[in-house]
Amino acid sequence: MPRKVMQGLAGEDAVVERTVFNDIVTGLQERGYTVYGTVNEKGAGIFRPLGDAGEFSLRCTGGTMPPKDLWYPPFETLFTYDRQTGEFHTDIEETRHAVFGIRPCDVHALLALDEVFLGGEYQDPYYRARRVDLPLIVFNCVEAGDTCFCSSMGTGPGLDHDYDLLITDLGRSNGEGSERFLLEVGSSRGGELARGLRGEAAVDEDYQVKKRRLQETAAGERITLNTGDLPRLMHNGHDHPYWREVTDKCFGCANCTSVCPTCYCADIFDETDFSLRETRRKRRWSWCFLVEFGAVHGGNFREERIDRLRQFMQHKLNFSMGQYGFFHCVGCGRCIVWCPANIDIAQTGRVIRGDA
Repeated sequence: MPRKVMQGLAGEDAVVERTVFNDIVTGLQERGYTVYGTVNEKGAGIFRPLGDAGEFSLRCTGGTMPPKDLWYPPFETLFTYDRQTGEFHTDIEETRHAVFGIRPCDVHALLALDEVFLGGEYQDPYYRARRVDLPLIVFNCVEAGDTCFCSSMGTGPGLDHDYDLLITDLGRSNGEGSERFLLEVGSSRGGELARGLRGEAAVDEDYQVKKRRLQETAAGERITLNTGDLPRLMHNGHDHPYWREVTDKCFGCANCTSVCPTCYCADIFDETDFSLRETRRKRRWSWCFLVEFGAVHGGNFREERIDRLRQFMQHKLNFSMGQYGFFHCVGCGRCIVWCPANIDIAQTGRVIRGDA
């Protein structure tokens, strides 16, 4: 089928070569954005600022750590208070970050945090300032990681919403020639970024290749979890003996919660300088897996490790559905990767529901 070769796309989907990645990154930088992407550092995918697209690694799937800190930093000052004048100062600035190569599971995690921080009557102005202008250049996954189960959670390996540009690796034509990528425009901002790029107009065959590659990726996932009626089954399985079995292996290190892209709990505290004049109110990440998290006046409501482990997994696979209407597990598998005891949240779900 003949293709229309375009010099300068104008919001149309197209097939492009990898050389346009640098044009996209440069276009974002020229608009004042700091562009973050996954970089392969000693075999691990790390999100960090890109100088150019040549540093970006296609093979790092979602990255060893989620990019969550770009919109929800692990530590921040909320306001300062002058104890002598009684004046408050809040420094909320909109950031200019863009994410190049974010994966579908992490987009779903971002949308989950949107609902937490922006979805209710009271919105978090600090989160909103970092979220209001956040270009997302999303890469569909055409290769499943060893611990991925996004297809079970409905969060991947492909995405069909909430992106500026969506890129799918189509491979090489007949196994030869340059790598080919389907570039899909999902917003007016994405259309502006695509304008000026060189590519070929996408045809039906390209979308079919994309569909096939995503199906193959989903079929290649080694971990699966049937989520049908899962919240009810997890609720009824509160006292299942497997909780004790898996707790006996758990170190209680909180690695799982620290790398989860949807965990949002925080500790709020005040710091006063030595002059006793200025006090800063700060926020830092905290996790239900920490012993001190459940400490209140008169005791600790989750002192036992089994209660903390169960709280984490129940929230991801049960409680979040009641709170927000969707699972807060996106199937990225990072908690499995980082667990020194090789505890698998999907395996726990399978056992509790009676599938294993």
